[in-house]
Amino acid sequence: MNTQALHTATSRTAHTVGALQPLNPAREQRALVVFLSVALIALIARWLFGPIAQPASFHNFANAHSHFGLPNACDVLSNLPFAAAGIAGLIGLQHAKLQRHTQACATVFFVGLLFTAAGSAIYHWAPSNPGLAIDRLGMAIAFAGLLGWIAAEQLSQRAGHFVLIASSAFAPFAVLWWATTQDLSAWVFLQAGGLVAIAAMATATGPMRKVAWQVIAWYALAKVFETLDHQIYEITAELVSGHSLKHLAAALAAAAPIVWARGKQFGNGAEVC
Repeated sequence: MNTQALHTATSRTAHTVGALQPLNPAREQRALVVFLSVALIALIARWLFGPIAQPASFHNFANAHSHFGLPNACDVLSNLPFAAAGIAGLIGLQHAKLQRHTQACATVFFVGLLFTAAGSAIYHWAPSNPGLAIDRLGMAIAFAGLLGWIAAEQLSQRAGHFVLIASSAFAPFAVLWWATTQDLSAWVFLQAGGLVAIAAMATATGPMRKVAWQVIAWYALAKVFETLDHQIYEITAELVSGHSLKHLAAALAAAAPIVWARGKQFGNGAEVC
């Protein structure tokens, strides 16, 4: 090997090793404390206030118009951005050189978006509790992948691996718990606790700090649209409902992770965790 080739190989190795994320036990411990605190608060709230019931009017969406034989057309078709984001993300991962656990979490996230698109479309075709369970299972998969992805980059690869496994187990449980008991406590904890966890990880300096805040902002906007479903439908003279806009805002929450993944240039390198 000549001198120039040796220098090139050394530079690439240094670049790759420098890009790899070392273990950060102190940051992992702080994240664990936050998680346990949120879990404890949730358990106390559940004990004090009891089960959380789903509103009887939950399936009563503002825009129930059919178009071209498609029932609830706008709420069904507004799930297409989830599918587009999932496909774009999976294609982008083919070119993004990510560490092993980051790659796994990102893949779960984008696959979850595809399941979300299908599940939500099925649910809105004929809104009912069984359809809603399918919808939420897709969301649970995506949420587990996103939590693991952010943890892998903001904390460590080891943390991302653990969070992906833990959330992949708890998220479906939260859906099944509601489906069998009609108690939304576990699902509310998954959503609220997950957002708190993302916010806590976003306070640390890391490569996905801005991405995490952008995800939180889009998700918060989606919840506002969801809450104001009927009001937005009336304000827009029945042009668009809040729930359809909710789907769009939630899908746009995936834009920041997609852009971030496509911006990664370094190789996989050696595993550090």
